[in-house]
Amino acid sequence: MSQRANRIRRYQTSGQDVRTYYPVAIIGGGVAGIAMACRLKEKLGFDQFRVFESSGGIGGTWWSQQYPGVAADVLEHDTTSWEGNPSLSTPEVLKASWDESHKEWELTLGHVSPDSEELTGRQKQEKINSTGFEAVYWRAEVIRAKIVISAIGLLVEPNQWPAGLVGIERFAGSVLHSARWDAQSDLRDKDVIVVGTGSSAAQIVPELIKESTGVKSVTQVMRTPPWVSPYIQPSTIRLYERYGPWLMRNIPGLERILRLTIFLRLEFDYFSIIADGWLARWMRPRVESQLLKHLYSTAPQKYHDILTPNYGVGCKRRVFDVNWLQALHHPSVTLTTRPLQSVQAHSVTLGGLDKSSHTIEGSQMDSSGDVTIPADVIILATGYQASTWAHLPEIQGREGKRLKDLWRERGSPQAYLGTAIDKFPNFFMLFGPNTAVGHSSAILAIENGVNYAIFFMSQILDGVVHTVEVKEDAARTWAAKVQEAHRSTVLVTGGCDSWYMSENGANPTIYP
Repeated sequence: MSQRANRIRRYQTSGQDVRTYYPVAIIGGGVAGIAMACRLKEKLGFDQFRVFESSGGIGGTWWSQQYPGVAADVLEHDTTSWEGNPSLSTPEVLKASWDESHKEWELTLGHVSPDSEELTGRQKQEKINSTGFEAVYWRAEVIRAKIVISAIGLLVEPNQWPAGLVGIERFAGSVLHSARWDAQSDLRDKDVIVVGTGSSAAQIVPELIKESTGVKSVTQVMRTPPWVSPYIQPSTIRLYERYGPWLMRNIPGLERILRLTIFLRLEFDYFSIIADGWLARWMRPRVESQLLKHLYSTAPQKYHDILTPNYGVGCKRRVFDVNWLQALHHPSVTLTTRPLQSVQAHSVTLGGLDKSSHTIEGSQMDSSGDVTIPADVIILATGYQASTWAHLPEIQGREGKRLKDLWRERGSPQAYLGTAIDKFPNFFMLFGPNTAVGHSSAILAIENGVNYAIFFMSQILDGVVHTVEVKEDAARTWAAKVQEAHRSTVLVTGGCDSWYMSENGANPTIYP
């Protein structure tokens, strides 16, 4: 690659439009995008790139998730092994197309209006459909890039209402999502409905009953009980926050030792709970017994039945609990397995029969057994649309092949080592398909992807090769091996429905 092609520059097209060329375009300003930017500077001494982030700040999931009580839901050491300061721009990448004649990518950007920065993809599309493109993006721009990095990640587009719910448009109260929290919302003296009992919901509920929040009541709607593991107590966390940074700065090698210790501990969890083998077959029943003992000694007795999982531990993501089970003792909190059936202006109706024997305070039951309860605020702690990867922009590779079409033809989202895709040259994914882990930190997976991509990017940027593309047979073989490895794990055999899995039974999310 020439020195000119290795520099950010502006040029004029034959149509007299002025466009910008970037040697490297990084889509996404979350942990993965920042990590790639930092590594480019540190490892290659290269700063001719831009990070494109559509929301109002950097951090990705950790920027958008600002609900009360938000925290990492597994034990992890949330730092990369390098530091740096990326160069950030704010447009959203709407489309990326490979230009074979120039061996470059053409990207269409939408400069997001300030009042649309925190909207979900669905909300942006609804606004465009009703008002027009300019209601969301104040300007469109076309740029060129030699290399495109998708650092968009997995947890982007939130799940919305439960399927088949009636009357959503009638609700006169506030609707909040754990992934798009409005910090200005006033919850004091409000009747709050929390939909979900995953990690986010387990962090939100204890915060709602604090005197500083002052809600009137909390009704938590649970579809499937999670396995609940005790987590590090707040006193220990405060101790680490007080002394940890000083110790890491002043004791050489301590941070690496801590990272390795946590990694090894969590890998033991994998082989003793999730993987198939003699250790898991021996350990899993013992782990389940310990977790049930914790549940029965911590949660209210009236909820023991509905909180007892009927599937293997590790099949779904566990809840690492600080004080959710304790919060269920609070008189203003009710846990129910009645499904959310319909929404009215100031109430919701829960259908079906609750397995527990208690009643919901303030509720009215009709002749069919449905229960209507007052509702001022509905909090959707329903997670993300993860397994479909539908949140990616439109990406077209060689001969106009769309990435979503390729994945549909092959049965599920897939990428070689979670990073490279055949027919999409000079395109790398970070935290792509089958790179997430349900038991450990995403940071390690991101670092591995960054280091893998950096090696091939250096060959392009140094002019050794013009393009890098994985072979189709290698990509297909890798994807088949990943799915085969999953078939014997508790993720598939555990007897649960999990957001890790796609509708056709493939697992495009977790590394086995």
